[in-house]
Amino acid sequence: MNRLLFSALCLLPLAQPARAVTIGDCDDYRASVGAMVEPWEEATRTWANGKIRLVVTDTVEPAMYPFHLVVIYPGSDETGWNQCSLVSFRGMLGFAGMELMAATAQYDPAAGLTVAVPVRIPDPEAGDVTDAILAVTINQMTGQVRAQLE
Repeated sequence: MNRLLFSALCLLPLAQPARAVTIGDCDDYRASVGAMVEPWEEATRTWANGKIRLVVTDTVEPAMYPFHLVVIYPGSDETGWNQCSLVSFRGMLGFAGMELMAATAQYDPAAGLTVAVPVRIPDPEAGDVTDAILAVTINQMTGQVRAQLE
């Protein structure tokens, strides 16, 4: 594959709408305990009496977008085992920055707990990054996690 085509394919995820994020299952790379940002006290926060935990991870690569958000929450089945979801900017690309300690939360019984996390995202038009709010909603009743950029 020639370099120009390869470069274009690598930038393709950045050309898509900037408000969509990727939610997937936790994996051994982006959700690894070894990837937790130090100090741990600043990389993890809990809500809902400790039942919902958010953790920031740093995968180092890609260098400009290494930060991902791990969401740990109670399972909706009878076992009660925790579930884990991973929020990334797009696919394997993370965020350029994430300020979990500045996050705020609000609870809506119909939707669940929504945590608003300040993040930095790619801005392909400017060739830089821009500030945004990552709104993550965790519904303990349904076991669903939704996320969007605001």
